[in-house]
Amino acid sequence: MLEFDIKIRVGNFELKASGRQTRPRMGLFGPSGSGKTTLLNCLAGLLRPVSGYIKIGERTVFDASTKRHVPPHKRSIGYVFQEGRLFPHMTVGANIEYGRTKNGRGPSPTKLYDVLDLNDLLERSPETLSGGERQRVALARALAAGPELLLLDEPLASVDGEAKLRIMPYLIRTYELWGTPFVYVTHSLTEIIYIAETTWLMSEGEIIKSVRPLDLLGRVPEIGPLTNILVGTVEKLPVQTGYAVVSCNGSKLKVPNEGFRIGDRVTIAIPANDVMLMLGKPRGVSARNVLPATVQRLEQNGHSLWAVTETGSNEFVVELTEDAGRELELKPGTTVNLAFKSHSVSVAPVGKGVNDGG
Repeated sequence: MLEFDIKIRVGNFELKASGRQTRPRMGLFGPSGSGKTTLLNCLAGLLRPVSGYIKIGERTVFDASTKRHVPPHKRSIGYVFQEGRLFPHMTVGANIEYGRTKNGRGPSPTKLYDVLDLNDLLERSPETLSGGERQRVALARALAAGPELLLLDEPLASVDGEAKLRIMPYLIRTYELWGTPFVYVTHSLTEIIYIAETTWLMSEGEIIKSVRPLDLLGRVPEIGPLTNILVGTVEKLPVQTGYAVVSCNGSKLKVPNEGFRIGDRVTIAIPANDVMLMLGKPRGVSARNVLPATVQRLEQNGHSLWAVTETGSNEFVVELTEDAGRELELKPGTTVNLAFKSHSVSVAPVGKGVNDGG
């Protein structure tokens, strides 16, 4: 997939990073200013390092020792920028087809439009699109060329909350269909846990280590709000309750009914600090969602304790205070119940292309 060991100075900032992609869905996580975008621009060929090498598969696309520098358009890399960067003078369809090359490796236009739900947008101009629509078009343009590697530079940073819920399943779905390995850059732990299989942790121009996304819970000083993301199917719509019952990998969740129909696929977001963790079976609780779970691991981070639990086939992260964790005497293997109110849950339909399986 991808291997690199490079050094570059941009102004007063020095990047000295090395890494080897071990999983197809790779994350690159770090705070703003840590060098994530600079690294991606080097990988894409937009910046030229002063030393080192970059390999994509079996091809060396940069080697300072031999002065080899393959230009961006010959690296077989797809790049999705934070703000999309669509051509304003072209329609959506023309933007996507601009990315298509003559080698015929990319998905067929019909398949690409169907999977990313773009058929109704093809004749529109970019300025008429929402943030989420723009990023789907940018993703389609990058995939149209059939790249060996996809670089995604904080593609959801300019997208609002509901649109993020809508677009994240598309990223997983496109990988499932076409198998294009990617590097996903973000400083959102929520996104990296849902999207990446493993991630590089970056700080001050260096990749510190490669870890599982959940390992970041105990390694990142300021995590910020963390949200559990699940995808499920609407199973019931009890008229008298006002909520929908969604089946998610063995768990039944009660979520706000946003005009759904039975069989709809939806993305669900549950903030980690809105989930209560209790020992024993709760009684007299107003929360509509109570799920039996088992504590898998605990991560201390400042005065917060992060409990990674498993219920059904789902992993739930729960944020507690250090004091609460001590009082409950939690440890791996502890049986608990998770409780959260249905109105604490955000829910959005996933696209038709994801619903239909492409």
